[in-house]
Amino acid sequence: MSENDPDREPVIEIVTTSDEDEAPDAPAPSVVLPPGQASFLHRYRLPLLLGGGALLGLLLLGVGLLLGMFVREFNEKQYVDQIVLLRGALEKNAEARDTAHQELAAAAAERQALENERDGLKEQLALSQQALKSALAQISTLTPAPEPKIEPGPDGNSGYLRFGNKNCLIRPGQDRAELEKCLRGD
Repeated sequence: MSENDPDREPVIEIVTTSDEDEAPDAPAPSVVLPPGQASFLHRYRLPLLLGGGALLGLLLLGVGLLLGMFVREFNEKQYVDQIVLLRGALEKNAEARDTAHQELAAAAAERQALENERDGLKEQLALSQQALKSALAQISTLTPAPEPKIEPGPDGNSGYLRFGNKNCLIRPGQDRAELEKCLRGD
């Protein structure tokens, strides 16, 4: 067998050294395989990494889209619920407004009726006052009113009405009989 024989396999020599002889920072010996015997992962490492990254990116994009769709549906449901609640509140407000308008119209009609009644009472009051004035005029023509007697005082002041005793004092709680005596001058 010659060295150039194609059926000949290369000889791999494994040398072991003791731990004392080996340097602590020395790289570990690597086994170099011939190109035909390299593993699938070693041979297609870069394309597999690129494909895995692309698949991971697509997976993350899909998860993001699904999460966005879920949030959108949730928000739409919340918006629809809020719209339903607001519609109910607006209908209640519209009913309350209609009721308030009806009550306002009834109050306006009642106020108008009270104003008409007040005007009627004013007319009756005016008629009663005229009747009273005419009755007073008739009474005054039948009996003349007595004129108060004006006497000049001892000091010569005329123009004051004199009611008996000029030293009469009116005290709180005084009897009526005592007040009459005082005014007569007794």
